[in-house]
Amino acid sequence: MTRRWNYHVNPYTDCMKAVWPAIALVAFGLAGCSQPSPVGKWDANIEAQGKQLPAVVEFKSDNTATWDISVPKQEMGPVSVESFHILASGTWKADGTKFSSTVTDLKLSDGAPDMIKSAFELGKKQITEQMNKARSATLAYKESGAMEMTTPDGVVTTYVKHKG
Repeated sequence: MTRRWNYHVNPYTDCMKAVWPAIALVAFGLAGCSQPSPVGKWDANIEAQGKQLPAVVEFKSDNTATWDISVPKQEMGPVSVESFHILASGTWKADGTKFSSTVTDLKLSDGAPDMIKSAFELGKKQITEQMNKARSATLAYKESGAMEMTTPDGVVTTYVKHKG
């Protein structure tokens, strides 16, 4: 058997030819594994009693969350009610496409009218229970960067990254 010698061997080049596919596989594989996350501040329209209320929602990395829901000025018969905010805090968790959150504290902004404050305090427990009832959802991320949450009864809420 005749052995041929290749005098143009570059150990570095030969090594890289062998190692490069493995490096590329790991690098591209890891890039493909990064999952989107709900962590951040989002704008959404939250459905409440058949109305869409604008909200700023923040899901924090420590799995706590805050909701700032704007209630616009409304006419309630002969009474005009100025706009106010419902402020909520709680926890959240996501596992793949499963999302859940729990409201642990609920209050009104300082500027809420007295009439609304009284009614809110009377119904606070029921409002919290209602919010928690609708907090289980299927999570989907869109190419636009938005995320959608669909509750078991089919209500879809779209979250768009908050600007500002």
